Amino acid sequence: MDVLHKIDTLILRIQATIMVVANLFVLFGVSAIAFQRYVFSGSLHGLDELIVIAAFWMYFIGAAYATRYRRNISADIISVYLRGRLLGDLVQLLSTAISLGLSCLFTYWGWELFSWSMAEQGATPVFSIPNVVLHTSIFIGFIFMTVYFAVELIGKIAEYWQTGHIEPAILKEQAPSSSRTIEEGR
Repeated sequence: MDVLHKIDTLILRIQATIMVVANLFVLFGVSAIAFQRYVFSGSLHGLDELIVIAAFWMYFIGAAYATRYRRNISADIISVYLRGRLLGDLVQLLSTAISLGLSCLFTYWGWELFSWSMAEQGATPVFSIPNVVLHTSIFIGFIFMTVYFAVELIGKIAEYWQTGHIEPAILKEQAPSSSRTIEEGR
């Protein structure tokens, strides 16, 4: 398990790095385009296609990261307000199973898009960056989301099997925050 924890930590660090770098690129890229356009009345031709690529990577890796920490958009709040524990547990299991199923479908579609873009060998108009660079973000993001949903479902089933109840996800593990990291001296 220690090896899996180290792999998970490494993957999360890589995801966080991709998100930060892509976010900064989008921020400074859009700022540069606005500055060039409104201050100098000029254009930074082609920068927008680089920004789109960075935005895609930021979005899909960010979605995977959020899924890992159960911070993705979900209706888990319903299970908190249900009166019966069994009904709440079933809603949580069903919600996670549906999320996993949809994620599998989207991963398949991501693979289809990735395969198509490899075969077509299309590229961006200005810098001729292969479209597969953009489409890979979709496929990789959904691979991670599928794995994370599968782990979550297995964890919920194991929790129910061991304790007879599933604690609502809203009360569980939180994503690391910069304040907690600073306070702990990391």
